This record gives sequence, structure tokens and C-alpha cells, in this order.
Amino acid sequence: MSRIAEMTPINIATAEQVGDYALRLCFDDGAVQMVDFKPFLSLSRHPGIRAYLEPEMFSAYRIEYGELVWG
Repeated sequence: MSRIAEMTPINIATAEQVGDYALRLCFDDGAVQMVDFKPFLSLSRHPGIRAYLEPEMFSAYRIEYGELVWG
């Protein structure tokens, strides 16, 4: 069996907004990661992505099946 087939997926268990565009992600394996989305949102030329620079839109995230989802 290949090593890829043996890998267990890691899911996001919780997410907490800790800044204007930053989230603290806690994973089901116990890892915690801070992610600042502002550089990605600011540099994007796609209007659908740039729309998430609006605080209300960015704050409307949720977790579905271990994935971070907007919209």
C-alpha cells in the first residue's frame, strides 16, 4: 500500500477570529495554527475574493466536515 493511501486526513476542529483577517485554527490532531488571510485577500485581483475584505463577509466563515468555508 502506498504511503499516500495510509495518510489520515487532518480536519479543522475549531476556528476563532483573532484579528481583522486572522484566524486561529485548531486541528483534530491538537495542532494550532494562526493564519493571516489579509495578504492573500489584498493581493488577489479576483473581485469575488477581494469581496472578503469586507469585515462582515470575512467574519461569516464556518466549518463543514473539517474544512473552513465562506459563502
